[in-house]
Amino acid sequence: MTGSLTPDLNTTLRATYPDLVTTDEHPRQAVLGLGAFGHDAAVALVDASDGRVIHAIAEERLSNRKHDWHFPIGGIHECCKLARQQGYKIRSVAVNFRAEEFVEKSLHHLIDQCVSSSAIGSEVKQFLYNGLPQLEYVDIEARNQPALRLQQFLQTLVIDDASKRMLIKRITWYWNWAVKYRQIEQTIDRYMDGIPVEYFNHHQTHAASAYYNSGFDAATVLVIDGQGEADTVTAYSASDGELERVSETRWPHSVGIFYLFATQHLGFTMGDEYKVMGMSAYGRPVYEEALRGMVTVNSDATLQFNETDYLRLNDLGPHGHVVFQFTEKLHQLLPARQPGEPFEQQHFNFAASIQALTESIGVQLATQAMKKTGHRNIALAGGVALNGLMNEAIRQNTDCDEIFIYPAAADDGCAVGAAQLAIAKANRLKSVRLRSCYFGHNVQNDEIESTLRRRNVVASRPDSIHATIADALVEGAIVARCVGQAEFGPRALGHRSLLAHPGFANMKEILNARVKHREEFRPFAPACLHDRVTEYFELEDESPFMLLIGRALEHTQQLAPSIVHADMTARVQSVSPDANADLFNVITEFDQRTGLPIVINTSFNVNGEAIVDSAEDALESFGYMDVDYLALGDYWVAKSDNPNLLPKLDGPTYLRRRIDRFENRDLGLLAEMDVSQFGPAFTATDEAIAQYLGRRRAA
Repeated sequence: MTGSLTPDLNTTLRATYPDLVTTDEHPRQAVLGLGAFGHDAAVALVDASDGRVIHAIAEERLSNRKHDWHFPIGGIHECCKLARQQGYKIRSVAVNFRAEEFVEKSLHHLIDQCVSSSAIGSEVKQFLYNGLPQLEYVDIEARNQPALRLQQFLQTLVIDDASKRMLIKRITWYWNWAVKYRQIEQTIDRYMDGIPVEYFNHHQTHAASAYYNSGFDAATVLVIDGQGEADTVTAYSASDGELERVSETRWPHSVGIFYLFATQHLGFTMGDEYKVMGMSAYGRPVYEEALRGMVTVNSDATLQFNETDYLRLNDLGPHGHVVFQFTEKLHQLLPARQPGEPFEQQHFNFAASIQALTESIGVQLATQAMKKTGHRNIALAGGVALNGLMNEAIRQNTDCDEIFIYPAAADDGCAVGAAQLAIAKANRLKSVRLRSCYFGHNVQNDEIESTLRRRNVVASRPDSIHATIADALVEGAIVARCVGQAEFGPRALGHRSLLAHPGFANMKEILNARVKHREEFRPFAPACLHDRVTEYFELEDESPFMLLIGRALEHTQQLAPSIVHADMTARVQSVSPDANADLFNVITEFDQRTGLPIVINTSFNVNGEAIVDSAEDALESFGYMDVDYLALGDYWVAKSDNPNLLPKLDGPTYLRRRIDRFENRDLGLLAEMDVSQFGPAFTATDEAIAQYLGRRRAA
């Protein structure tokens, strides 16, 4: 990638949707929020008058690429089509990153570490902005023009070769990282073709999603994730519609990346952190003492990682990106598990140790942040806020009054946060409690009926779909449910779910082995009528988004064993008639038949697949998986009546069908823009640096 990450454009938003662009005082205006920073790319359409989400979708729901890193052009089209249908005009666009912070925050700090003289450090920083083009990579291997300018500048500096080598490594990573996102900014600006575009700090967009949807007038807002531009943990004092940052932790001090590296040590990959959380119930935190010295939470609500025998600050491979990594001594203490290898008790113990440390960090950060702000309501966002055990530890072990976690706490939620920040910047925005997050594609009967006809599906339309689902669950059947608008965020909350009876002791094993094809230690969540939760779980707060974990009461173990995890906890979804009428009606019917106001609720997808989105997705996934019935809107589809919905397919071939369906859409060249790319300009080997400095590498 020595040229441009971004493709040449063959169209613009204005050209595609000329009727959506407005410069007047149209009565229905919206802001288009883009989560285009990295993984979990997403788009949100938000009403500019009150910050209400009209539509929001993660790109993975369309592309079937889990945690999709591509520019979310599919989501943009979804939102624009809906805006047209509902009579909205696009007032502006809001994006969840600021390219300059890779330099202003990260690189400037690292330059000061590379040179001993503050005067020389200032000279280097001044050169970056005055001597290098803002939109071209410094490629020392190709010796392009920016690299030659840097080479000439370095020759004027009175510093040793070791300092020059380190400067080159840092610049070829962090400066080029800024260039990459400047190019993305430029492409977004060109695509929007005159529509106003604002770029916001990544963590600020996380914080906005948490605060403006919490319903708290005053709150402590805590964002914990892997990495924004430079931020990893930030705390805010929020009141009267305003967000004020009160503390920030910068890379490389990151609990999100620490948890990711632990996840990788256990043989998983990015996005599998929830598996480690599930594993932790089967282990004991025997490694916690060895890990605890690695991290300190300071009194100003900042985080500091420390070098120990088990943790060292290193460059990431040949790159100039600095990161804390486990040492060989840690690998000796617990050898890394390779994917596909069996799980041993030491792996569960390591998961328990990592989880215990993460909970402790979360509690300390929340405690110190609340002390700084004086606000005892707390709102959380960032990828680490999807860790329900940490959230529950904060709820129980701090003096917070109430807790709120944004349901799309990872980077997908930043699309909503960016749009709401843009609205709050123009007009004060009131915080309103979010009760449901059904913001996605709306599967309605006309779509369902046309899909059923086209596929020659045998289906019925019972008088009560909810009673029919309940009857099947009572008999031990597994029912796939697809209805209405899809959930926004990683949890299936009843509109794209697989439902089952929690009272069968072996239902967890049946679902894992027969349907989900996943690790046997992973639990399933209960969906419970909201006014009955305390009869079965130690959980008094609302939990509509499955982001709090309550201890199951003793009798719950006997009545609903398949939703009780090994540590006697459950990730509860509280279901109310106002927020989730469809699932509420299903559970009510089930309760009338069994006396149990709980059903198993897990996501409607197979391992490796994004949660289904459309009626077409639902029929294909149902056809592929070993599930008894599909409740598609008001229609009832039995597998026994439709044995040939799909041909026999292996896993990769099945997953590819949905990907191909997305890629065959006419989405233009922006669909090819993969934000995860880091080309050769980012990699400066020691040999290349030595040649660049005009010296042979030392033997």
